[in-house]
Amino acid sequence: MSPLVRQERDGGVLRVVLDDPDAGNVIGHELVRGLGDAVDAASSDAASSDAASGGGVRSLLLTASGPNFSLGGDIRFFGAGDAAGADGVRARIGDLAASLHAVLRRLREVPVPVVSAVHGWAAGAGIGLALAADVVLLAESARMRPGYVALGFSPDGGVSWRLTRALGPARAADLMMTNGVLTAPEALAAGLVSRVVPDGELPAVALQVAEALAAGPTRALLRTRDLVRSAAGDAGYDAHLDAEAAAIAACAGEPDGLEGVAAFLAKRRPAFTGAAGPAPSV
Repeated sequence: MSPLVRQERDGGVLRVVLDDPDAGNVIGHELVRGLGDAVDAASSDAASSDAASGGGVRSLLLTASGPNFSLGGDIRFFGAGDAAGADGVRARIGDLAASLHAVLRRLREVPVPVVSAVHGWAAGAGIGLALAADVVLLAESARMRPGYVALGFSPDGGVSWRLTRALGPARAADLMMTNGVLTAPEALAAGLVSRVVPDGELPAVALQVAEALAAGPTRALLRTRDLVRSAAGDAGYDAHLDAEAAAIAACAGEPDGLEGVAAFLAKRRPAFTGAAGPAPSV
């Protein structure tokens, strides 16, 4: 079990807590492994438990400790040197994106309803993780920011897929390409999230929702989830995740990708050139 992701049972609710607050719950291999372990634990418990007894996991609640839900990808990992040069960078970033996407796929198929409670900032792939739930609750002060283009990267984590479907192509392109900020009321108005909750009430409301789902007719809830996805035209999600993983890995190995990460770590403005082709060795 990863120290960066905490699992807590509360009756039929499995609370999964991103627990690396000092680092902003950034998404690296260790946190992704912890998320995968938690999702697998929920799936295994739900599959093996006697539904009539009510003793197993019946819903999953995804939350985070500290002031922010998740600040996105682990940029220090992005900027780590690699003796293999640009090819090595592409491989490392592509592997992390693929690992995250594998967990997101498992989270979408977990045989219990999923609730996320989002506070502070959800940035980069943190947006994709937050929005992977069936019911998404945002604190009033929560904010979302894609963040990718500031690093010279393209989106991953299903972010471009979800934003485009909720906002439409024009607004989604504007938000992602100008690195805009989406407020909680804006996310709610766009149908991107389920509810906006006063900041101080978010933990209690999220638990209430998760408990209500845990006490509900699980099979009917899951079939309802399937129908909603079908109605929303969900058939292309897997292929879209593959495309995102390939794109972010390619960006990471190009000059602007390396420059964006280096500038972020050095706390300076990046000097993007738009150059194509392989990046110099790092």
